[in-house]
This record gives sequence, C-alpha cells and structure tokens, in this order.
Amino acid sequence: MGFVFLAVLIMLAVLSVKKAELEAKSGELMKEKAKCEREVENLTEEENKIEEYRNYVNSDEYIEDIARKKLGLVYPDEYVFEAEE
Repeated sequence: MGFVFLAVLIMLAVLSVKKAELEAKSGELMKEKAKCEREVENLTEEENKIEEYRNYVNSDEYIEDIARKKLGLVYPDEYVFEAEE
C-alpha cells in the first residue's frame, strides 16, 4: 500500500512539473502569437499603402505631375510663374 501511495505522489509531482512547464510554454506562445498578429497588421497596412501608391502611379494625375515637375510641361492655356532665387 505504501508503494502505491509513493508511486502516486511521484506521478503527481511529475505531472505538476510538466504542467508548470506547459503553462510557461503556453505563455511564451501567446506572446509570440500577439507579436505575429501585430506584424500581420503592420504588413496589411503596408500592403494597403503600396496598393494606394500603385493606383496613384497608374493614374492620370501621377502622369500629369511627372510631366509638370520633371519635364516642365504645361497646358496650352496655362501660365507658369516662377520665383527668382
């Protein structure tokens, strides 16, 4: 009877240690999950910004801006005044 009692106590001790280890591992995994979720949110925001920029680059507004800024083009009925430096 004493042997069975001792075996049960040893099993309870082992189970308690394993439970503590699993709880610690669970905490670590929860932190990692939260970190990954934040990273997914950041990457989703970045993806949205890239998509907006891609849409802007493919727009007539972007082409017009580049033509004005880099090539100096203007509409025929438009006057451009530049400040002297």
